[in-house]
Formats: sequence, C-alpha cells, structure tokens
Amino acid sequence: MRASILVCLLSVLSGCGAAPMSNYQPGASSGSAATEAAPGAIPLTAVAGGEKAAERKIIYKATLSLTVEDFGETEKAITALVKEAGGYVAQFREDRPPGSVRGGQWVLRVPVDKFDAILDGASQLGVPQNRQVESEDITEEYVDLSARLKSKQGIETRLIELVKTKAGEVKDIVTVETELGRVREEIERIEGRLRFLSDRVALTTITIHAYEWRGFRPEQATLSGKIASTFWQSMDGMRTLAEFALLAVVALAPWILLLLVIVLPLAIVLRRLTRKPARASASAVA
Repeated sequence: MRASILVCLLSVLSGCGAAPMSNYQPGASSGSAATEAAPGAIPLTAVAGGEKAAERKIIYKATLSLTVEDFGETEKAITALVKEAGGYVAQFREDRPPGSVRGGQWVLRVPVDKFDAILDGASQLGVPQNRQVESEDITEEYVDLSARLKSKQGIETRLIELVKTKAGEVKDIVTVETELGRVREEIERIEGRLRFLSDRVALTTITIHAYEWRGFRPEQATLSGKIASTFWQSMDGMRTLAEFALLAVVALAPWILLLLVIVLPLAIVLRRLTRKPARASASAVA
C-alpha cells in the first residue's frame, strides 16, 4: 500500500514538467497592492480556463512635468479630472521650501480607456515642460503564468484526492500533505502575480510634476518672443528678490526691537555714568 501511495505521488508530481517554462521569478517585487483584485481585472477563474488569453496585455505609464500659474487651482483641477474618469490619486506630495516656488507630485491610477483623455486634460492645466509615455507588453508572461496556474491547480486536485483516501501509512500521508502545501503556496504566488499584472493593465499610472511660476511666459522661437520671455523672467526675478528682502526685514525686526528696548537704554546709562567722573575731575582742577 505504501508503494502505491508513492507511485501515485510521483505520477502527480510528474505533471509539473508539463507546465511551460516561465521568465517570472517568484521573488520579483509586486508592490503593496499585488494581491488585491483591481477594478476591471480578469477573474482568476477565467485565467485558469484560458479565456481572453489571446488578448494583448499592455501596461501604460506616463510622466508629465508642468509649469503652472496657480498650484492650488492645479491641485483642484487634477483631483476633479481623476474623479470624473473613475480613477484615484495613489500618492501626492507637496514641496515648498522657504523662499522657493510651490510644487508637488501626483501619482494617478486611471482606467486604461481614460488614459489619453486624462493626460491631455492635465497637459492643458499649465505649460508642459516634459511629457513621456511608456508601454510594456506583458502578454507572454501573462499567458505563461495562466498556463502554469492551470497546471498547478490540476496537481492540487489530484493531491487532494490522495489525501481524502487516507490510505497507507501515516508517514506517506504526511508526505502528500506537505507536497500539497507546497503546491498551494506556488498557486497563491502565481495568483498574486496575475492580480498585480491585471491591476496594472486595467489601471494605468500617470505621474504629474507641477511647479508654480506666476507670470510665466514660454520662450518663443522668434526674436520678439525671446525678448518678451526674457523681460518677464527678469520681472519674476525682481519680484522674487523683493519677497526675499521683505522676509529678511521681517526676520530682523524682533532683533532690532530688542536692541531698541534693552541695548539702547543701557548705552545711554553708561554714557551718563562716564560723563559724571569727567565733570568731577574738571571741577577739581578748577
């Protein structure tokens, strides 16, 4: 009986060699949301059944850098665009060092059918300085993982049947259960990777960088355009210098007040004290 159990186990494990080889590395990073099913993602039941396997799986990414007139209004407009498209803001960061312009970064997740519309709409919120679109075809990896998942699920089914029979020695049953746990772990790893890929295909990623520059005028190719651009840049530099000077005065004001309240009266008192001995010596000489 023990020999029959081992023969069955070997026949089950031999099915592992029937699965196609994959470039997927189990240890590859899949992000914090890798195990969550994304809206519009292909169900794992459909993946295991081979449905939609012939469709192209493409991940789209875009990066956009903007110079904007008003950072606050830009933030509101981007939020409205994302909500209208049915997406969400995955990350937001605002930078405003003292004396510097206000800026920030958004990482947006939007449905693939709204990708171009959101990118074009965001480009109109300011003057684009840089715009980059990337795509990655993951069809081969997706189909490979789907085939591996189907094969592993078949092995799991046969191992479960062996465990249910509970025939043979306890040692043999433990061996089968251990192998079942290993196969189950591989299935969960593949499912997590498939969910991650489905999420990246269904929801594209757009990263937007925006920096505030009031009165900004993009440089034109003509001489008059270059003169106008240089003039407005000089005016903006004068405004920045005036703001810096005002902030410097505000920063020095408490120290000036301290000098007037404490140091100046002390200097007056010391001056009077030094004059009295001088007058006394003059009187003695007379």
